[in-house]
Amino acid sequence: MCVKYRLNGELSAGRKGFLRYMFRIPLLPMKNQNASFFICNMEKEVFILKQLYLTIKDSVKESRRVQALVGVSLFTAMNIILSGYSIRLIPEVLTISFGSLATAASGFFFGPFLNGLAGIISDNLSYMVAPNGPWFPGWMINSMFTGFFYGVMFYRQPRVTLRRCIVARLGVVLVVNLLLNPLWMSMTMGNTFIYYLSVRIVKNIVAFPFEVAALYYVMQICVRIRNSKGMHKPLNTEK
Repeated sequence: MCVKYRLNGELSAGRKGFLRYMFRIPLLPMKNQNASFFICNMEKEVFILKQLYLTIKDSVKESRRVQALVGVSLFTAMNIILSGYSIRLIPEVLTISFGSLATAASGFFFGPFLNGLAGIISDNLSYMVAPNGPWFPGWMINSMFTGFFYGVMFYRQPRVTLRRCIVARLGVVLVVNLLLNPLWMSMTMGNTFIYYLSVRIVKNIVAFPFEVAALYYVMQICVRIRNSKGMHKPLNTEK
């Protein structure tokens, strides 16, 4: 870069302003930027872990209440009944079941601890009522994770947004429908994991918007019931 200056060594007014504008931009050293980014990430992770701990802690306290035990039992029975019914929008392609909606509502009211235990009981009772092949503990893990995850996502939330419903349903689809289900099926039915994954992935993509819409609708009903009855206060989400 070539800069012209006068004989007295002074720059012109325009050049002074130009250089002042160029060199007054403060830049943090790269080490400080990395340290700040690392500290911010650590604070977010600590906050998330703290909220998860408080959610599970309050959910454990729910297990001491008789009303909570009765409520979880009712939602468990509802889950078993609704799981036997489904809507076939497209035969052999798109089938929507409503059992998970009862699980999500139970997680909203009673939290991840009770809802995870209810998932275990629900799976075993469903097998006893309508056995389908040999008993396998993997399906019980699916029900336990679904109940626990819905409880973590919805328990004592001041409001349930569409974004939260999308994240909650996406977590269940990825972990249960597209990871654990193909894994258990490959272990019990003989074909490979990739085969069962490829069969299920299209069905889950097509059904996802309908499942999210149904979940969001049910959660709004649960929020209205919670607010009208004053059942419990939302968790404190402040840092």
